[in-house]
Amino acid sequence: MEDIKIKVKILQAKNNAIYERLTSLYESSEKININNMELRSAETFMADTEILSVIRQEFSSNLDKLNAYLLQLNPDHTVEYSSLISFDGVYTRVERVRSLIMTYRSKSSTSSTSHESAAQNKGLPLMVK
Repeated sequence: MEDIKIKVKILQAKNNAIYERLTSLYESSEKININNMELRSAETFMADTEILSVIRQEFSSNLDKLNAYLLQLNPDHTVEYSSLISFDGVYTRVERVRSLIMTYRSKSSTSSTSHESAAQNKGLPLMVK
């Protein structure tokens, strides 16, 4: 019984840390301006969010284990997933900014490639931005 209480505390602490990490990423995402992106901040954001799907999976898995342990401690415990709903609300906003940056990069890369091809086809020197 004491072992289960320890596991519950550990899982709660892990999920609190994961949620804090996600909140930090969300705050970073609010500072990104897709139309006027600073390369360094976008690169930092993209690097920081590489593990986004992993932390979501870990949060969800920890929550499943936590509910199972709480049911072992108290069979009348009400299984709770409201924290997952809250997590997903923040997660989707961060994922959306990540997706917008990737789309912007893709369009920017395509535009740059088209510019280079047009200049080469006309025998013009390449313009550096």
